Amino acid sequence: MKKLLWLLFFTSSNVFATNVDSDGPKDIVNLFFYSKEDTTYSGWQGVVQLEMASLTWSASTTCSTRYVLIRSTDEHMLSVALTARTANKPLRIYVDDTKRIDNFCFARALGY
Repeated sequence: MKKLLWLLFFTSSNVFATNVDSDGPKDIVNLFFYSKEDTTYSGWQGVVQLEMASLTWSASTTCSTRYVLIRSTDEHMLSVALTARTANKPLRIYVDDTKRIDNFCFARALGY
């Protein structure tokens, strides 16, 4: 039984979140807004996709090094992203690599 528990622990280690950040502020190149009514890509409804100049993550992750997502319910983060883009201010991005669509991770925090 003890061996089974250890086996389960080690084989399920990939389900633990890795909190990573963009290893410094990065420039936003573009923003893509998906419709809240999108039926073609229903998982993307209301999502905002930030295209970054380049992302270098502070820890090992399979998150994209170009794109980060913002949930439709995170209006405050969308406001920060739009303000940063308008003012040409780079953003530091924090993600939880278990929250994603494909290899596009959702932002959990943004900062200057």
